[in-house]
Amino acid sequence: MRRQRGAPRPRARRNNAAASPPGLSKAFQRLDWGLNWGHLLRSKSVTRPGSMARLVENEARPGMTGSWARRLLTACLVAALLSPAVRNEDGLPLSTYPMYSGTRSHLSSFVTASGIDEQGTRSTLSALTISGSRDRLIAQSFLNDAARRDEAPDACAEIASRVDRKLEGVEIATEQHDTIARLQGSESLRQRDVLASCEVPG
Repeated sequence: MRRQRGAPRPRARRNNAAASPPGLSKAFQRLDWGLNWGHLLRSKSVTRPGSMARLVENEARPGMTGSWARRLLTACLVAALLSPAVRNEDGLPLSTYPMYSGTRSHLSSFVTASGIDEQGTRSTLSALTISGSRDRLIAQSFLNDAARRDEAPDACAEIASRVDRKLEGVEIATEQHDTIARLQGSESLRQRDVLASCEVPG
Protein backbone atom coordinates (compact mmCIF):
# COMPACT_ATOMS: atom_id res chain seq x y z
CA MET A 1 0.00 0.00 0.00
CA ARG A 2 1.48 3.25 -1.07
CA ARG A 3 1.74 6.19 1.34
CA GLN A 4 0.23 9.39 0.06
CA ARG A 5 2.44 12.34 -0.38
CA GLY A 6 2.44 14.74 2.58
CA ALA A 7 1.13 12.16 5.06
CA PRO A 8 3.27 11.74 8.22
CA ARG A 9 5.32 8.60 8.59
CA PRO A 10 4.30 6.23 11.39
CA ARG A 11 6.80 6.23 14.31
CA ALA A 12 8.42 2.96 15.37
CA ARG A 13 7.50 1.78 18.85
CA ARG A 14 10.36 1.57 21.31
CA ASN A 15 10.78 -1.49 23.45
CA ASN A 16 11.55 -0.17 26.98
CA ALA A 17 12.47 -3.62 28.19
CA ALA A 18 15.12 -3.93 25.50
CA ALA A 19 16.55 -0.49 26.31
CA SER A 20 17.77 -1.55 29.82
CA PRO A 21 20.28 -4.34 30.45
CA PRO A 22 18.66 -7.68 31.20
CA GLY A 23 20.34 -8.07 34.63
CA LEU A 24 19.55 -4.56 35.90
CA SER A 25 15.81 -5.16 36.37
CA LYS A 26 16.50 -8.33 38.38
CA ALA A 27 18.94 -6.44 40.61
CA PHE A 28 16.30 -3.80 41.38
CA GLN A 29 13.78 -6.53 42.14
CA ARG A 30 16.18 -8.18 44.61
CA LEU A 31 16.96 -4.85 46.27
CA ASP A 32 13.29 -4.02 46.63
CA TRP A 33 12.62 -7.49 48.08
CA GLY A 34 15.42 -7.12 50.62
CA LEU A 35 14.22 -3.70 51.77
CA ASN A 36 10.67 -4.96 52.20
CA TRP A 37 11.87 -8.04 54.13
CA GLY A 38 14.08 -5.96 56.45
CA HIS A 39 11.20 -3.57 57.12
CA LEU A 40 8.99 -6.55 57.91
CA LEU A 41 11.49 -7.93 60.41
CA ARG A 42 11.84 -4.55 62.15
CA SER A 43 8.15 -3.93 62.38
CA LYS A 44 7.14 -7.51 63.32
CA SER A 45 8.18 -7.21 66.99
CA VAL A 46 6.20 -4.04 67.60
CA THR A 47 2.98 -4.84 65.74
CA ARG A 48 1.79 -7.38 68.29
CA PRO A 49 -0.25 -6.21 71.30
CA GLY A 50 1.92 -5.36 74.30
CA SER A 51 5.16 -5.83 72.36
CA MET A 52 6.15 -2.16 72.74
CA ALA A 53 6.08 -2.39 76.54
CA ARG A 54 8.13 -5.59 76.48
CA LEU A 55 10.63 -3.94 74.13
CA VAL A 56 11.07 -0.97 76.48
CA GLU A 57 11.44 -3.31 79.46
CA ASN A 58 14.06 -5.43 77.70
CA GLU A 59 16.00 -2.35 76.71
CA ALA A 60 16.04 -1.10 80.32
CA ARG A 61 17.14 -4.37 81.95
CA PRO A 62 20.67 -4.63 80.41
CA GLY A 63 21.48 -1.09 81.52
CA MET A 64 20.46 -1.75 85.12
CA THR A 65 22.31 -5.07 85.18
CA GLY A 66 25.44 -3.54 83.64
CA SER A 67 25.40 -0.71 86.19
CA TRP A 68 25.36 -3.12 89.14
CA ALA A 69 28.02 -5.27 87.49
CA ARG A 70 30.32 -2.27 87.06
CA ARG A 71 29.83 -1.24 90.69
CA LEU A 72 30.58 -4.75 91.91
CA LEU A 73 33.67 -5.04 89.71
CA THR A 74 34.95 -1.64 90.89
CA ALA A 75 34.47 -2.63 94.53
CA CYS A 76 36.38 -5.89 93.98
CA LEU A 77 39.28 -4.09 92.30
CA VAL A 78 39.54 -1.52 95.11
CA ALA A 79 39.46 -4.28 97.72
CA ALA A 80 42.18 -6.21 95.87
CA LEU A 81 44.40 -3.12 95.69
CA LEU A 82 43.99 -2.39 99.40
CA SER A 83 44.31 -5.98 100.60
CA PRO A 84 48.16 -6.12 100.55
CA ALA A 85 48.31 -3.08 102.83
CA VAL A 86 45.84 -4.67 105.24
CA ARG A 87 47.52 -8.10 105.19
CA ASN A 88 51.03 -6.58 105.09
CA GLU A 89 52.16 -9.32 102.71
CA ASP A 90 54.05 -9.17 99.44
CA GLY A 91 52.99 -11.45 96.60
CA LEU A 92 51.66 -11.80 93.08
CA PRO A 93 49.88 -10.34 91.25
CA LEU A 94 49.71 -7.47 93.74
CA SER A 95 52.71 -6.22 95.66
CA THR A 96 53.24 -3.94 98.64
CA TYR A 97 56.58 -2.82 97.08
CA PRO A 98 58.48 -3.24 100.37
CA MET A 99 61.66 -1.79 98.86
CA TYR A 100 59.84 1.56 98.66
CA SER A 101 57.03 1.41 101.19
CA GLY A 102 58.70 -0.46 104.04
CA THR A 103 60.32 1.32 106.96
CA ARG A 104 64.09 0.95 106.76
CA SER A 105 66.73 1.50 109.39
CA HIS A 106 69.01 4.52 109.06
CA LEU A 107 71.99 2.24 109.74
CA SER A 108 73.75 0.43 106.89
CA SER A 109 76.47 -2.22 107.14
CA PHE A 110 78.93 -3.20 104.42
CA VAL A 111 82.40 -4.71 104.02
CA THR A 112 85.27 -2.34 103.30
CA ALA A 113 88.97 -2.57 102.42
CA SER A 114 91.28 0.18 103.63
CA GLY A 115 94.93 0.97 103.20
CA ILE A 116 97.03 1.99 106.23
CA ASP A 117 100.05 4.27 105.94
CA GLU A 118 103.03 4.55 108.30
CA GLN A 119 101.17 7.04 110.52
CA GLY A 120 98.30 4.58 110.96
CA THR A 121 95.86 6.63 108.87
CA ARG A 122 93.30 4.66 106.93
CA SER A 123 92.41 5.50 103.34
CA THR A 124 89.78 4.06 101.03
CA LEU A 125 91.11 1.83 98.26
CA SER A 126 89.85 2.02 94.71
CA ALA A 127 87.74 -0.66 93.06
CA LEU A 128 90.62 -1.45 90.71
CA THR A 129 92.97 -2.09 93.65
CA ILE A 130 90.43 -4.22 95.52
CA SER A 131 89.20 -6.52 92.75
CA GLY A 132 91.27 -5.75 89.64
CA SER A 133 88.16 -4.18 88.05
CA ARG A 134 86.99 -0.58 87.86
CA ASP A 135 83.41 -1.66 88.53
CA ARG A 136 82.43 -0.79 92.10
CA LEU A 137 79.78 -3.51 92.19
CA ILE A 138 82.36 -6.15 91.33
CA ALA A 139 84.68 -4.82 94.03
CA GLN A 140 81.90 -4.89 96.65
CA SER A 141 80.89 -8.39 95.60
CA PHE A 142 84.52 -9.50 95.94
CA LEU A 143 84.63 -8.26 99.55
CA ASN A 144 81.19 -9.65 100.42
CA ASP A 145 82.09 -13.11 99.12
CA ALA A 146 85.37 -13.12 101.04
CA ALA A 147 83.59 -12.19 104.28
CA ARG A 148 80.82 -14.75 103.77
CA ARG A 149 83.25 -17.59 103.01
CA ASP A 150 85.67 -16.68 105.85
CA GLU A 151 88.32 -15.96 103.22
CA ALA A 152 89.07 -12.42 104.35
CA PRO A 153 92.80 -13.15 105.08
CA ASP A 154 93.33 -14.48 101.54
CA ALA A 155 91.51 -11.52 100.03
CA CYS A 156 93.57 -9.15 102.18
CA ALA A 157 96.84 -10.64 100.92
CA GLU A 158 95.60 -10.41 97.32
CA ILE A 159 94.68 -6.76 97.76
CA ALA A 160 98.00 -6.00 99.46
CA SER A 161 99.82 -7.26 96.39
CA ARG A 162 98.14 -4.56 94.30
CA VAL A 163 98.32 -1.49 96.56
CA ASP A 164 100.82 1.34 96.41
CA ARG A 165 104.07 0.49 98.18
CA LYS A 166 103.78 3.70 100.18
CA LEU A 167 101.16 1.98 102.32
CA GLU A 168 102.17 -0.21 105.23
CA GLY A 169 99.17 -2.52 105.45
CA VAL A 170 95.60 -3.42 104.42
CA GLU A 171 92.50 -4.03 106.55
CA ILE A 172 89.23 -5.68 105.63
CA ALA A 173 86.45 -4.77 108.04
CA THR A 174 82.68 -4.68 108.43
CA GLU A 175 81.56 -1.11 109.04
CA GLN A 176 78.20 0.21 110.19
CA HIS A 177 77.34 3.77 109.14
CA ASP A 178 74.52 6.21 109.75
CA THR A 179 73.13 6.68 106.25
CA ILE A 180 71.66 10.13 106.88
CA ALA A 181 74.86 11.46 108.46
CA ARG A 182 76.92 9.98 105.64
CA LEU A 183 74.79 11.72 103.02
CA GLN A 184 75.10 14.98 104.92
CA GLY A 185 78.89 14.65 104.99
CA SER A 186 79.05 14.24 108.78
CA GLU A 187 80.82 11.58 110.81
CA SER A 188 78.79 8.43 110.12
CA LEU A 189 80.82 5.49 111.45
CA ARG A 190 79.02 3.77 114.34
CA GLN A 191 80.81 0.41 114.55
CA ARG A 192 83.79 -1.25 112.91
CA ASP A 193 84.84 -4.92 113.17
CA VAL A 194 88.16 -5.92 111.56
CA LEU A 195 87.93 -9.22 109.68
CA ALA A 196 91.55 -9.40 108.44
CA SER A 197 94.71 -7.32 108.36
CA CYS A 198 97.94 -7.88 106.49
CA GLU A 199 101.16 -6.09 105.60
CA VAL A 200 102.08 -4.79 102.19
CA PRO A 201 104.96 -6.86 100.79
CA GLY A 202 108.21 -4.85 100.40
